[in-house]
This record gives sequence, structure tokens and C-alpha cells, in this order.
Amino acid sequence: PSTGLKVLFLSSDTGGGHRASAESLGRQFELLYPGSTYDLMDIVSDHAPFTSNLESRYKHLSARPSQWKTLYNISNTRAVEFMFDMQNSMFCEKAVRKRIKTYNPD
Repeated sequence: PSTGLKVLFLSSDTGGGHRASAESLGRQFELLYPGSTYDLMDIVSDHAPFTSNLESRYKHLSARPSQWKTLYNISNTRAVEFMFDMQNSMFCEKAVRKRIKTYNPD
């Protein structure tokens, strides 16, 4: 495009480098498409209050691979996926969609 882009990154600031990656991509948009702007939306912290301690859990598990593997094996089921999807749909989706619409990215 001949003009800048308005970019919105949806992410989770859990300490795993998501914010740094999004900011790096945002800077590239600014370089490649002058006049571009970007913003980050932390969908977990901003729209999922029931996961307020997710960052500390993530950091704990990422430092303990055997615990991570156990949790993954226990939770990697269709039933858990269904419950997670229902929870997101009930508590987060409407707010996230509204914020995206308000931001109006390209």
C-alpha cells in the first residue's frame, strides 16, 4: 500500500516473548510501510480475568519441562478444548470482537 497500515496484534503477554515478537513485527511494518501504526492487545490480561495468574503459571511450567509435558498430556483432549472454547466464547469473545471493531485495523 502507498499509505501506512493500522495493525493490531492479538497476543498474550505471558512472558514467552509474544510482546517482543509483536513489537518487532510492528517496527517492520513502520519501516516497510511508512506511516504505519500498530498496537498490541493482550487478550488474556484484558479480556480473560479468570486467567489473571497465567503468566506466573507459564513461567513456572516453562522452567519445568516434565511438569509442562504432564499438563499438556492431561489437557490435550477434545473435552478440555471444548470447555476452553466455551469459556472463551462466554467470557471473552464479545469483548475482543468489540475492541477489534473499535480499533478498526486494516
